[in-house]
Amino acid sequence: MKKFINLAILALVFAGCSNKEYVHDPLKNELLAYTQKFEAIRGNADRYLAVATYLNPVLANSNGERFLLSSYPQTEGIKFDTLKVNKDSNLSVKEVKNGDEILNLTNINLPWSNHYEIISPVKNADYLTITYTTQKNTNVTLKFLKVSKSMYWNPEIKLKDD
Repeated sequence: MKKFINLAILALVFAGCSNKEYVHDPLKNELLAYTQKFEAIRGNADRYLAVATYLNPVLANSNGERFLLSSYPQTEGIKFDTLKVNKDSNLSVKEVKNGDEILNLTNINLPWSNHYEIISPVKNADYLTITYTTQKNTNVTLKFLKVSKSMYWNPEIKLKDD
């Protein structure tokens, strides 16, 4: 009887695992290497989370340093006059709505967050650092390693709005 129960449990385990399908997406895996997270916990229920992805490694013909920033909670806004990339405030910031094509590029798509596309002039630096302050005066810093295009796999996708 024990053998039958063990065999039945083993069969259920294999049957449970057999229907799962894994989809390998090399583009999202590449961008995950260029994703940074910032989290601030200011009490039991008061938290702030920012997740940003440096998009240039996979975008073809990008005319600047492009980032996708998700900010949570939606009620805690960003003070846009404090937003800088490598201490430069000469930026283009566009709010991105859920369902926009650019959100499909990343693995980190938080539907309950505010999303922004940030474009700064090209920087001749090894690191790119995004800094800003939230409306609750949280100082946020996200640092990205900028690698020359010859150093990594580059599928060079093109967005419709480029």
